[in-house]
Amino acid sequence: MKNHWKSRLIAGMILGLLTVRGFACPAAALTVGECQAAKMKEAAKNAMKKLQCHAKAARTGKPLDLVCIAKAESAFAGGIARIEAKGNCPTPGDAAVIEVEVYSFVNNVVAALPPEAATPIDLRTYFPAVTNVYRTFDGRAHAKYSFFFVTQNGLDPFWGLYSTLFDLGKPDGQLLIWQKIYASNVNDLEDLNCTATYAHLFLGGGADKGVIEVGDWLNNNGDVHGPNGSCPDSYRALGYQRATSFATPATGLNWSGPGGLDSSYTSFQSGYVFHQASPGTGYLYNGYGEYSTPGLVEFLPNWSPEYGRGSGGAWGSPGTTYTNVVHMVLFHGVSGDPISCSPDRGNPYSTYYLHVPGFRSYAIELYMDQAHGILQETLLYDELGYFGYAACSNAFPALAPRGGLTQAFRLWRSYLDN
Repeated sequence: MKNHWKSRLIAGMILGLLTVRGFACPAAALTVGECQAAKMKEAAKNAMKKLQCHAKAARTGKPLDLVCIAKAESAFAGGIARIEAKGNCPTPGDAAVIEVEVYSFVNNVVAALPPEAATPIDLRTYFPAVTNVYRTFDGRAHAKYSFFFVTQNGLDPFWGLYSTLFDLGKPDGQLLIWQKIYASNVNDLEDLNCTATYAHLFLGGGADKGVIEVGDWLNNNGDVHGPNGSCPDSYRALGYQRATSFATPATGLNWSGPGGLDSSYTSFQSGYVFHQASPGTGYLYNGYGEYSTPGLVEFLPNWSPEYGRGSGGAWGSPGTTYTNVVHMVLFHGVSGDPISCSPDRGNPYSTYYLHVPGFRSYAIELYMDQAHGILQETLLYDELGYFGYAACSNAFPALAPRGGLTQAFRLWRSYLDN
């Protein structure tokens, strides 16, 4: 039996079990039992619709259609709202809680039915020890990224930070530091001299192909761009725990599951945010939950970015051609007041918008190869308002109006200067 038929069969069974036979919507307020039963039915319909989205991806071999997922979530939210409007529901406002349970169930079913011909990517091989400069479409400097591995002993300060606060408890693997350097003066963007953070990524050892961003040694200045070129040398820890009290092993942002990176978007990982409020203070839970989930969009034997430095040395279009390129998206969010954006579905990049109930999210699109690491980076959308624009601004590529993609890319996309 094909995997997508299994998914449909399981979803159908759940729908049948949760459906209340003979249920009718009375004109008066619902009884408590009728309300709860109606919500169960909406949850089952939501799960079935999402599994149908995954089944189509499994059948066609194409990436999961996130618009299909978004439609299922929108229909579910509307259904719950209509039920609660009739009154007498004992747990009003619990749509996000139910959605998280549905999300978890659907991902568990999909994970139990992996695509027959799936060949996950070993993302560890896409993180070489390199230093690269990135530029915007017009050649202006955006950032410098330096990746380097550290020695696993107490003499290395980064390993000391990992072993003290970020330790995943894995017996084998490598710690990779991602130093993100920007200009400290908005009037001289070519002077890339200020480190915003030292992100800590742990690459699994042996058969463990996982890549987990376990935490940051974060510049206390926040936004490193200043008016006078100053760059404070003051840092504090930010990381992730499995519970609201500190314990080991820790957790982190999931770039790739232990089996490798695939197109299922099922490597969902959640935890709680811990940080030092200021340098030298206690490492404590800051009141927020978080999640992350990565997905492989496609593997490209050959790929050229729209902009880059050509063979003659000039910056322009198109850029250099790269081989064995991974095109992926990483979603991350923190708990908070629910907010859901309304992308223009006429924009093809709107398919990358994914709202996770109970969280405020952003997503980053990456193209990577094994020789250079990150080739192109795009901030797709932001529900948080962290990046200088209002949450859900249509200035982001996944939320831009049709015809507005070019301007959005110019704001939020950067290219490797090879």
